[in-house]
Amino acid sequence: MSSNLLALSLCPEEAVCYLSRVYRTLILTDPPATLRTYRGRLLIHTLGFPDEPEVAALCRQIMDEFGFDEDLFPAFAIQGSAWVTDVFPYTPQRFAEDEQEHGYREPLGDYAAKAGVKVSETWGMRFAETCFLAEPIYDVIPPEAVANGSFWLPQTPSQLLAFQLAIAARDEDA
Repeated sequence: MSSNLLALSLCPEEAVCYLSRVYRTLILTDPPATLRTYRGRLLIHTLGFPDEPEVAALCRQIMDEFGFDEDLFPAFAIQGSAWVTDVFPYTPQRFAEDEQEHGYREPLGDYAAKAGVKVSETWGMRFAETCFLAEPIYDVIPPEAVANGSFWLPQTPSQLLAFQLAIAARDEDA
């Protein structure tokens, strides 16, 4: 297993959109230096399904469009992987030009203000070669502090085993 292999936890609808290549760039706000230089494989992990009715309806709609439900695309599972090919700071112009890659129509200044960061703290992480695992790695509970859009390394024997299974499954699919 690569010592720098990371998992990224996302809400189910975002995980589907990245793995399906609807979007290729994840927006990062003030990422640590280790993420700014990261290149390599990234495991895509799903968190729980939303409870808020409006958000849950949107999630169901997106999942339906791709033919998924909570059984086929379960919560708390490693669903696939992507290669991180580039991590770069956004300028207002590049952010606008990259709209199709990240999906946000608002100007960078508005996005940064909502996120509570300076424009200069907004970065993009470009994905390539995204793919779904033939079968998710089920019941992968991330570290406690992990929220939507959080990166993490395996910290327990069960997490390490899940990473290893995901890598082996991906290598078999390749």
